[in-house]
Amino acid sequence: MKKADCLWVSGIVFLSVFAGAGCRAVSRPDVIVTLDAVDSRGASPTVEVHLIGVNNQGRYLNLRDMTAYDWNAMRAGGEAYVMKFGNDTDRTLTLDSGDPIWRAWDRPRQLFVIASFPPGQDGQGPRRLVLPLKWNSWIGKDIPISIQQTGLVCQERYKAWNPFED
Repeated sequence: MKKADCLWVSGIVFLSVFAGAGCRAVSRPDVIVTLDAVDSRGASPTVEVHLIGVNNQGRYLNLRDMTAYDWNAMRAGGEAYVMKFGNDTDRTLTLDSGDPIWRAWDRPRQLFVIASFPPGQDGQGPRRLVLPLKWNSWIGKDIPISIQQTGLVCQERYKAWNPFED
């Protein structure tokens, strides 16, 4: 076999392996959470947000009743990336794409965003978002999330997604 042919075959093998690895890749976007809600006095409410990256084994969170969610256990167990909003904090907090929590989550396929609502709010809006993390799921690079009076709202569009698809 000629040297040029060996290089050509090596290149094809390399690209095949690289392309195959990309099919199972997950994205690690910057998750930008902004507090847009105000309380009855017009002040920033105290809100705690948990970001939890889960793989296929973590789907149980999707079925959990929000009243049964154990904030203290998730915070203490290190499973959740915790953001706390209040009068003395920034109105925008970011989970950086390079944060070590992404490695601790072990290639998450979904990102659960769970927010507490302070006393006095009805909390009837969505307190939970389940977002895909497949590498090609998002149209933009970052995931901007807004905490509004009605609940959590994802400000970025993502492509159609089946949460039970691998």
